[in-house]
Amino acid sequence: VFEDRYLNFCDPDIPSFYYGSHYSSMGIVLYYLLRLEPFTALHRNLQGGKFDHADRLFQSIESTYRNCLSNTSDVKELTPEFFYMPEFLENLNSYHFGVKQDGEPLGHVGLPPWAKGSPEEFIHINREALESEYVSSNLHHWIDLIFGYKQRGKPAVEAANIFYYLTYEGAVDLENMDDMLQKSAIEDQIANFGQTPIQIFRKKHPRRGPPIPIAHPLYFAPQSITVTSVVPSAISSSSSVLFIGLLDSNIVLMGEELILSVKLWLTTQLQSGGNFTFSGSLEPFFGIGSDVISPRKVATSLAENVEFGRQCLAAVQIHGDNYLILCGNWENSFQIISLSDGRIVQSIRQHKDVVSCVA
Repeated sequence: VFEDRYLNFCDPDIPSFYYGSHYSSMGIVLYYLLRLEPFTALHRNLQGGKFDHADRLFQSIESTYRNCLSNTSDVKELTPEFFYMPEFLENLNSYHFGVKQDGEPLGHVGLPPWAKGSPEEFIHINREALESEYVSSNLHHWIDLIFGYKQRGKPAVEAANIFYYLTYEGAVDLENMDDMLQKSAIEDQIANFGQTPIQIFRKKHPRRGPPIPIAHPLYFAPQSITVTSVVPSAISSSSSVLFIGLLDSNIVLMGEELILSVKLWLTTQLQSGGNFTFSGSLEPFFGIGSDVISPRKVATSLAENVEFGRQCLAAVQIHGDNYLILCGNWENSFQIISLSDGRIVQSIRQHKDVVSCVA
């Protein structure tokens, strides 16, 4: 069907395409996340203030899957929530979505038998599948289609990967368009019916390589550790530890009194190449070494009535440098702290209320 459409389509103004709909659009997001706000309200706004007919809403995994296999206009892909958020599968807010043609009211999303009626189990198994060796070994094919060399041109035609022309970046020049009605229609088309991502790669994406040896066995397999060592700080602190982060060779610690310290993380690991090679026969070992940054108080003030904890902190690595992101302060900002010297390198103030979580 798609091949016939592409070969037989004839329009002087519109290039041939395989798919008239798109795999990612605002409507698809609202379809899947109907049971969660703010998507519930956005769906109703799109439908003139009410829910769409119950039979057209997201009913079950099976019915959606079968529709994608049989309906040539349904090519939607999964949203990220399928791999981490079980709540979108439940009607936790008890919305009245109406009654289907078979007389059954629409409530929770119907799950496949292997989920055993548990949204959490469904998400868990779905995520395991995403991280499986099969997906990892074939991921480069998906990258080629969505972001790579098979997105446009002859490779896209050979892969049957051509969508409606307005979904592509640069297909029309809206800035120089004089017809305001046509411009408005095209803008609505782009906003509501999906857009193909910017093409990033012009060559075949390499296949994912084999996993590297575990560098931090305590993090992944604590039962394998047989030898430990800790070097105490020169400056002691009585502050309770609220946050522990691990970034390569550093352990990041934050106390309840905003006492920050960074220590060396010592561990045996397999290495190949370079001047040194550590044998895999060494006893599994980890140690907390000397201070990279001695314990010091971060120069910020927390907002009142905010429960400061690990949800307010995140350790990140940017271009090889390590940073700590901290929120919950009185100025409604979040701050970026260098873990090489402990100074605040940036304070970002864009929020109208206290930032209570970073992730």
